[in-house]
Amino acid sequence: MNTESKEELNEDKIVLFASEFTLKLETLELSSEAEQRLQFIYYYDPEWAIEIIDFLILHSEFHKYVHFSSLTRRAVGFGKNPGETKEIDSPTTINEFLLYYVCHAGVNSIYGKKLWLKVRNKNLKQVTKDESITLKKKSVILEVLKLPILKDWKQVDELKIKGVGIGAKRFVRTMFDTGVGSLEYKKCIDTSDLHFMRGLQKVYNLSKKPTPKQIKELTKSWTKNARIGTMLCVQIYHYS
Repeated sequence: MNTESKEELNEDKIVLFASEFTLKLETLELSSEAEQRLQFIYYYDPEWAIEIIDFLILHSEFHKYVHFSSLTRRAVGFGKNPGETKEIDSPTTINEFLLYYVCHAGVNSIYGKKLWLKVRNKNLKQVTKDESITLKKKSVILEVLKLPILKDWKQVDELKIKGVGIGAKRFVRTMFDTGVGSLEYKKCIDTSDLHFMRGLQKVYNLSKKPTPKQIKELTKSWTKNARIGTMLCVQIYHYS
């Protein structure tokens, strides 16, 4: 179940999830605020709530950040969650989602959005002439703009563009793959995402942004639900 709400589950599954959720929640020592957050997530998406709890059982350092847990599997604002309205400036096609990610990668959200709005409707010539865009960003943006129309997220997985790494591919997959519950997806960690790195820095009280070696060491035990740890770190960065 990737996008089903609780109402869409059959009765047997509801009973099964309720029992599992209650038993696992009781093993954790959480604040009332944290428990309420998980209960709210459970009401909306039981399986997602249980995935979060499974991660928390193994990683107590995240317990004090549970109230930052995302209510949805996918980022909001893109119209990709059940009943969600798409924001007017959000990307629509696979190419646009890829360009959106590239604009936001490694920069703060305000600059990323400004850049996205600037280049989304520009052609190669216009972007090439725009001196306000850094050369590093511009080189990746131009390569993305040169791409043919992509019709499947798997085409993004096959791209060999410098600057379009696992983070960009994971983001597009999250938005378009109906099988985001696969083990391969759950184990994916975007080590290049600035927001993830800053969140990880806060969780583990690091004096500086973690290095790739530190990230590998800190996340080596995130074997089955790495996406939960990734999600929590990003949420922590944004809201704490």
